[in-house]
Amino acid sequence: MIAKIPIRSIYNVKRENGWFKVNRMMDIDKIKISKMSREYDFIVTESGLNRSEHELLINWAANPEVKIVTANGKDRVQKVLLELNKKYGNPGILVLMDLSNFGMQYQLIAKRCADNPGIFFYDYDSFEEMLFNSKFISGKTQLNVFDYITLERFYEQALEEYTKGTELVYHHGKKLPECYLSECSGCNKSIHLFFGNRLLAGSKLEINNM
Repeated sequence: MIAKIPIRSIYNVKRENGWFKVNRMMDIDKIKISKMSREYDFIVTESGLNRSEHELLINWAANPEVKIVTANGKDRVQKVLLELNKKYGNPGILVLMDLSNFGMQYQLIAKRCADNPGIFFYDYDSFEEMLFNSKFISGKTQLNVFDYITLERFYEQALEEYTKGTELVYHHGKKLPECYLSECSGCNKSIHLFFGNRLLAGSKLEINNM
């Protein structure tokens, strides 16, 4: 059931001196967004093994020297960053996790970023948002974002509805269809994901061109 309330993970509405004041619930200015070319040693995904971002990346990654590490949940991202920092002496790390809903882990993640200036985050609110807004799918929807508790829930339903009945059908938490993971000789689509910074170019993951 969809809750008919505004997105509480993003904004907080207060009444102050007779006026309604809208504030962001959480500033994420203590983390750095990847906006320029740089090299990474690791990619850390919020998702579990062979799920979502991790499944997509391990099928398209062209550079075997860049290791793709799964955190298996947003609550474990900071722990993975801590372990990589300690073991490899603050390596270059690109993190893919939902920026629209950090949760209680934000302060710990901010500390890992302060300890290692080589940690950067890919600029997206959720995996479903990246797919929905990519040139690969170019989704459209009549859904009202303010009917959903989080942006992730909104894009989950928008993506599922838009791709229903097609070879790109998406179901949250399920294995991605083959069209997301390989190029078919008879298919007129090849996967190009663009959202903010370039992530996939053609059929190759270009880590050095972020």
